[in-house]
Amino acid sequence: MKNILLGSFISTTFLLISCQVSVGDKQNPESPLAPPTATQPEAAKPEAIKPAELATCKDASLQACPVEIRIVAQPEPNRYQLQALWKSREGRLIFREGPTVLASVDGSKESVTILDVRAGAKMQVTIDQVFPAKGLVDTLTYDLKIPLDLVFVNTAILTGPLLGSFGRVFFMPNARLLTMGNVITVSADQLIAGGGVIENFLPGSVAPMGHGGRSGGHQSWRFKRGLGTLKFFLRGERGGKGQSEGQPFSAANRAASGANGQPATTKVEIRVGYLFSPQFGERNTERVIVCGRHPTNGLPGTDGLAGLPGLRGHDSGNSGSLDFIIDDGKALSIATIAEAVPGGAGGTGCAGQLGGFGGAPGENNKYCQAAGPGAPGLDGPDGAPGGPGNPGELGKMLIQGATLIGP
Repeated sequence: MKNILLGSFISTTFLLISCQVSVGDKQNPESPLAPPTATQPEAAKPEAIKPAELATCKDASLQACPVEIRIVAQPEPNRYQLQALWKSREGRLIFREGPTVLASVDGSKESVTILDVRAGAKMQVTIDQVFPAKGLVDTLTYDLKIPLDLVFVNTAILTGPLLGSFGRVFFMPNARLLTMGNVITVSADQLIAGGGVIENFLPGSVAPMGHGGRSGGHQSWRFKRGLGTLKFFLRGERGGKGQSEGQPFSAANRAASGANGQPATTKVEIRVGYLFSPQFGERNTERVIVCGRHPTNGLPGTDGLAGLPGLRGHDSGNSGSLDFIIDDGKALSIATIAEAVPGGAGGTGCAGQLGGFGGAPGENNKYCQAAGPGAPGLDGPDGAPGGPGNPGELGKMLIQGATLIGP
């Protein structure tokens, strides 16, 4: 028995919302892409063991006249078939995976198709060559690695790096991939884009207060061929708003109150009167209590202090960088937009200290005129706002092999 390694397997670290290959569509993770047009190129055909150039394979061994195995991509994502081709020969060819028979074909048929092999699977396909008179005369085993497709449906949010080599990459018409600044390194034989969008952060994304904005990260996409339209929006996360310097004044920590007014006083006056007249009447002396000093008004409260200023806003993240290389991109259009996000807003200044209360009027009595309270102090002005953080910078972009179009 002879083992032959065939195909190029996927090696990937794929950290997304779920462990499914199709991401972003939680209701229907296997939503198929619309059937491709007649001009869609076929998926890659990995290298295969081809029949030897013999005049006839009538009764030759599998080693001398082997079978060609092809892994053929189907229009739907993650659907592959195996095709076996050979030169006409006597007997039968039995294709099996372990003890499970996949197909049993007369050697004169020269081909067979094994439907719907598992995407991403490792398969060991054994071919038994059987002659009616001799029985089993030869066996050949192929170690196959079926490609895995990467499929984006609706909105997918990366929670870690996206690294891997895939058979095909599909972007459905409403697909949106948010990288969140994570690194992307993806290679595949073919890109099929139905108008999807890749962007680092949504417009208006802002880091929490007191934190700098995240960079858009680096993306590397490499394909052999592709078709359709794909858009890239490169922007970093805006820096967070600056904080305030120190603590604001509490309501209880207001400026000093004005002094209270002085209380009223009284005094006694002696008043002299006559019953009839000073010449003929009897003199009458009376002691009368009157206001000695009117109460004074309360004094004004002290003006409040100015609030502490806001701190500078935090720096925004860079737009990120992009490498997009495709060998045959005649049927693929790429639109790119890079945005330098403004720096984070400066922190708001603290509110000024509340002015002190006016002093209470001096205590009065029934003989004097009442006084008034002192005027309250003015509230201190708010602290000045902090300045903005630095804006994000534009990263480098390399687009090679595809047609560039406007946004």
